Amino acid sequence: SVFVVFSPFEPMPLKRDLNFLCLFILSFLIVVFQFVVKLVLLPFPRRINRKAQTLLQRVWVETSGALINPVKLVVSGDTPDPNEPAIIICNHQVDADWWFMWCWAKNFGRHGHMKIMLKSELKKVPILSQGMQNFEFMFLNRKFEEDGPMMKKALGSFVEDKFPFWILLFPEGTTVHEEYLKKSHDFAKKQNRPVLNKTVLPRTTGFNTVLNEVPDNCKIYDVTCVYSKYTGDVPDWDDGYDRKRDKEIPNIAKLFGGFKTPPTYLHVKTSTPAEIKKKGVQEWLDESWVMKDETLSHYATTGKMPEKLHEGKVVEIVQSGSFMKMAVVLLIEGALSYGMYLGISALLL
Repeated sequence: SVFVVFSPFEPMPLKRDLNFLCLFILSFLIVVFQFVVKLVLLPFPRRINRKAQTLLQRVWVETSGALINPVKLVVSGDTPDPNEPAIIICNHQVDADWWFMWCWAKNFGRHGHMKIMLKSELKKVPILSQGMQNFEFMFLNRKFEEDGPMMKKALGSFVEDKFPFWILLFPEGTTVHEEYLKKSHDFAKKQNRPVLNKTVLPRTTGFNTVLNEVPDNCKIYDVTCVYSKYTGDVPDWDDGYDRKRDKEIPNIAKLFGGFKTPPTYLHVKTSTPAEIKKKGVQEWLDESWVMKDETLSHYATTGKMPEKLHEGKVVEIVQSGSFMKMAVVLLIEGALSYGMYLGISALLL
């Protein structure tokens, strides 16, 4: 285990706003570069463009990370194989969960290969949403008749190109909060499934679709995420911004506002599609989420992770972005964008 003392403070609005502005400028330049790359590589096979976009995604993660304080992860359990395709599932507490998963993937050089399944509302975010679409993230409407074919098509193209994807999926479908927790309890009782108090009952349809489309060598990494200082507080509404007690739990606004996050605990358990199908997708997910719920409850009560999860190897990972890379990217892409502007202007005159 690790004992680290930080001096947490509330995010500074000015710093947060400036960092968000930098993020949007950086993302705009990345999007411009994405379209240039797609145009140049149009005559070539799809997998070539996919490799180029993977490199751009790595650059985006590493440079945008410079706007956020370093993240410290304390990881126990299994070590992933970076050479195999993977599905990562995780409990969903706040809107920043994906960033911590990205930092974990970065430790294995897979931050460019991670494709995130997101709610469709995020398509409305200007600039960032276009970049995420170019990175082949999947936007879900929570209607299987629409999401199912889209997921099958995307996964099928990854498999066809033998692309070593890491797909991040939050089976709960939303962050835990009072309204959805009550709905989860009501649904669980009707379906004779576990009633959970710290997590939302996972949905099975999307995960089952993913399992049926991935290759046999795909690994399933079941991640349990626990934030330091967690006391079991359930926020009033989605994304976890309105908290009564757990003020040190991170969110996107805090991260970009300079919040110094205490260590985040991850426990990783590996499975295969065949193992999950043999047990039954719903039963497997329910068992996993009962374990996550118990882990969160144990931490909320004791302030420590359960000892059984730390019997094996525990690894500390510190991830941070690069100001140097961000400066280089801004200069190169700024020059490229200006050059394109001059070229288009010359053609129009």
